[in-house]
Amino acid sequence: MKANLLISILILFLLFSCNKENNDSNAFQFQAEVLGSNMDCGIFSIRFISDFDKVKLITGNFSSAIYIAKNLPIELQQSGIMIKLDIRKIQDSELGACKAMGPSYPWLFVTKAAKKIASIPKSIRNSFSPIDPHHTQINTIRFTHQTIQVFVF
Repeated sequence: MKANLLISILILFLLFSCNKENNDSNAFQFQAEVLGSNMDCGIFSIRFISDFDKVKLITGNFSSAIYIAKNLPIELQQSGIMIKLDIRKIQDSELGACKAMGPSYPWLFVTKAAKKIASIPKSIRNSFSPIDPHHTQINTIRFTHQTIQVFVF
């Protein structure tokens, strides 16, 4: 009787202690555009292109979509590229000195980031139709700071 009770409690414990979470370590929470080196602080600035409310909740700043990105990887410090990233609120000890000569933007800390691979939106992809099945047409699509050539057969 005690053995059955012990086994039942153990099974219940195992059922409720197993919490299966989907932790995709490659998933990024935000997308942004790298604007370039901020003339005030000399650190690259970024502009978020979506999820402004989530960014503002994390950073505690409710006035801007542009931020100074502390800890942005060197390979992503190129004006005009699109990136995907995870962020956190910056600590006071991580703030740098600025000259107060340019626009003042809030700071954030980049925990991880990667270059976003450009993809052609479905609405644009579906808008091309071949003129002649034996004729190749080259269409140029211009995104923000990126040019993509699409070959339509």
